[in-house]
Amino acid sequence: MKEKAVSVMVEYIPTSHSPDVLAENRKIECDSGLAAEDLISMRWIKPEQRWVPGQCIVNLIAWLRTTEVDN
Repeated sequence: MKEKAVSVMVEYIPTSHSPDVLAENRKIECDSGLAAEDLISMRWIKPEQRWVPGQCIVNLIAWLRTTEVDN
């Protein structure tokens, strides 16, 4: 059975953030008051190779377990 997820666009994220690092996702959960494992995954909206040279702020998509979490 496939788990349902809610996607949320998150704006103005520094390019120094790494959405692939699990430890960073867990830190975001802790800092945001989310339960463990509520943040399923994240990815950049625009691939890194398409960023403008010197770009320091980007947007990403985060997948959350429930609709209550995204509020």
